[in-house]
Amino acid sequence: MKLNEIEQLEKLLIEEIKLRKTAEERVDQYIKEHGKLKEKFLIKNQKLSRDLDNSNSELRVYEKLISHDLKSPLRNISALLTWFKEDNKELLNNISFEKVDLIEKSLLKMDNLVSGMSIYSGVSTKFSTNKEVDLNDVLNDVLDSIEISKNLKIVKCNNLPKLKISKSDIFQLFVNILNNAINAIDNKEGEIILNVEEHKTKYIFSVKDNGVGIEEKISSVIFEPFQSYSGQEEFAGIGLFIVKKIVEKYGGDVWVSSEKSKGSIFYFTLLKT
Repeated sequence: MKLNEIEQLEKLLIEEIKLRKTAEERVDQYIKEHGKLKEKFLIKNQKLSRDLDNSNSELRVYEKLISHDLKSPLRNISALLTWFKEDNKELLNNISFEKVDLIEKSLLKMDNLVSGMSIYSGVSTKFSTNKEVDLNDVLNDVLDSIEISKNLKIVKCNNLPKLKISKSDIFQLFVNILNNAINAIDNKEGEIILNVEEHKTKYIFSVKDNGVGIEEKISSVIFEPFQSYSGQEEFAGIGLFIVKKIVEKYGGDVWVSSEKSKGSIFYFTLLKT
């Protein structure tokens, strides 16, 4: 091998060594920076975790405030009004009784709002693995717990499925969507029809009523808090808002098909589990 060939080879080796050294330095720099980013991420994650724990603690205090400290005075006022009417029924005229009735309706509305807020704060947004629940059993518990007038008929068209879902969540879902239908009915012969259809990846539930129906202009906002379409302002609360939150928690959707004076059909989906 000639001298100039050896010199060229040495130059190539030196260049390769330099390139490797540069690459190693860049790798070391990346590792250092990556380590710092990882450390920053861990610190930030720990802070977020602490903040979340603090928020949950504050939420539990808030829930206690709603469920006890606010409802207790409402019950006291309601009891005082009842005693006031009984003690003064001979002294009050029709106008006075109407004013007392307005106060009682306002108290009922406030009580419904407080109850709804308490329920809403108790519905976790975190999805967790739950035991399989027979929705037929839950529906029976719901029907035993809500007030149903003699002129109202609730029909279950078919058997409901079993799902891995929080029993308290599905209970609140049924309670609120059925109460919404009940409040919307002003007919002498009220009827609510509950149905479910099985699809490939989900179940589509429907709750049909022959109530007052919903005007198209407000159908897009009825799942927002403090909305009422039945004309009974004391029932304006967050019932459908709670329904929406629970359904979306489990990856489903909720919507309504309705026409004024012709009743409504509320639909919601739950994924198969």
